[in-house]
Amino acid sequence: MDAPTGTVKADSSGLRAISIGAAGPVGAEFREAFIAAFDEASAWLVSRTAPLERRVHLTRRSIKRLRAMLRLLKPSYGQKIAPINAALRDAARALSGARDAAVVRQTLNKLRKKAATRAENDAIEKLLSLLPEEKAAPPGHAMGEAKSLIATARRVLATLHLHENHALTNNIIEGYVAIYRKGQKGLHASEENPTTDGLHEWRKAVQDRRYAAQLFRADWPESSEAPAKALGTLSDLLGVDHDLAMVADFLEQVGEDEQLDFVECRALLTLVNRERVKRREKAFALGHELYGSKTGKIRKKWSDWASIRQKATNASAKPEPA
Repeated sequence: MDAPTGTVKADSSGLRAISIGAAGPVGAEFREAFIAAFDEASAWLVSRTAPLERRVHLTRRSIKRLRAMLRLLKPSYGQKIAPINAALRDAARALSGARDAAVVRQTLNKLRKKAATRAENDAIEKLLSLLPEEKAAPPGHAMGEAKSLIATARRVLATLHLHENHALTNNIIEGYVAIYRKGQKGLHASEENPTTDGLHEWRKAVQDRRYAAQLFRADWPESSEAPAKALGTLSDLLGVDHDLAMVADFLEQVGEDEQLDFVECRALLTLVNRERVKRREKAFALGHELYGSKTGKIRKKWSDWASIRQKATNASAKPEPA
């Protein structure tokens, strides 16, 4: 794919804001969006202006956005996108490094502000001392591997030829409906049985919808005026829950090894569970706001959007009378 032709603005986090225009052929707009998104992922890997940790973080976020965009194309291309998705997944894994230990350390530092008893504070300090040494970033060979995998994904995507046609637009709609349905099911399943894995899967579906909302921000068919922001808030709530779950897992591990006494373990686990309940309650309430519509209603809104957009495209293509 060639370099993007349009101007791409940056959002507050540093990740560039990439969106489909409010008019014009969807296939061509999608192609330009993919070009910009791949450029984004590649640029952060080789950047010399940002700290290495931030480069890795934003590259991983860029990869997540690319995989969400691919899911919108799944009804059109099916298994043809599987090798692209696999290459991007492996690139993200190559960059994971010692991320788990870093997440636990950051979460424990945040829990310090919530600790109300000496036992909680003592447990946090002791747990921090038991964490393995934090590595600043993945080794150089991992960065090179990620760069190669992203380039491979880009080359394979270029062979798909995103031609403009009515079927492509309809299939993108079905791809979005599938993303919405997965998030809706994740909400209901997590409310019924809030497991860590289930909540994490729900979060991934929420993130996919968030990236879709960002992609179509200029021409969003649904009623919510700021879906990307609300979906970002929901994703953050579920992300904190997952981080707290990682602390609980590490706490269980050191408890089994008797590196923390029973009182300290119980005190910190109570604090962790209390904070998780708070995040879940907020997440479920917001989830019902964002996933309250039936999928049929969502599909109808997007189908109406496609019809209006197609008419506008056809009208702009007609030659002006002499």
